[in-house]
Amino acid sequence: MRAGQENKKRQKKPGGEFHLQPSDGLALLARVVVGGILIVAAAAKLRAGRADFFRRVYAYDLLPARASWTLARILPSVELTVGVLLVLGLIAPVASATSALLLLTFTGAVSISLLRGRDQPCGCGGDLRPVSWRLVGRNACLVLISIALVRAGPGVASLDRALDASGSTNVVALVLAATVLLGSVWVVGALGRARVPARTSADRTNFGEAAHV
Repeated sequence: MRAGQENKKRQKKPGGEFHLQPSDGLALLARVVVGGILIVAAAAKLRAGRADFFRRVYAYDLLPARASWTLARILPSVELTVGVLLVLGLIAPVASATSALLLLTFTGAVSISLLRGRDQPCGCGGDLRPVSWRLVGRNACLVLISIALVRAGPGVASLDRALDASGSTNVVALVLAATVLLGSVWVVGALGRARVPARTSADRTNFGEAAHV
């Protein structure tokens, strides 16, 4: 926190404007890349359908059925919210830390599956791409980028920077972030109203007894 404040002091001019530094452009690029990946992942899950994503989560055999269904319902909203906040540069340190936690969790789940000798679809999106160590490596890189963003700050073209320059309080940023969250929840709720279809004997064999929803 102190390092971020000192960096902001070095960047800010007396009139409230900011000096641009090379790291600002890198931070913008990192925000857009990580945020874009999370937004695309959320969109792909919605396109595939909640029931399909539930099956992919449950296939990891890390959570009980009801918890898997709950995760399948809330994860797209979380990914979409964090992705949009990163792209906008709004409460960027919080969004960056959350993305690091999300990606670290995904990396752990995929790694456990690989160590168990499984090759089920990763559940990253709508395709049937199987889990792989290459995916683990990609996610690990994204985790490191997200952690670096926490320290580096939002960079240029960010709402955090614009709000700070205009003298707006943190309350404004929190209200805007809450608006993004509510909007994401509404979008996911509107587009992902599918329910788990009637279970077949094949479903029970492959995925176990599904949750009653």
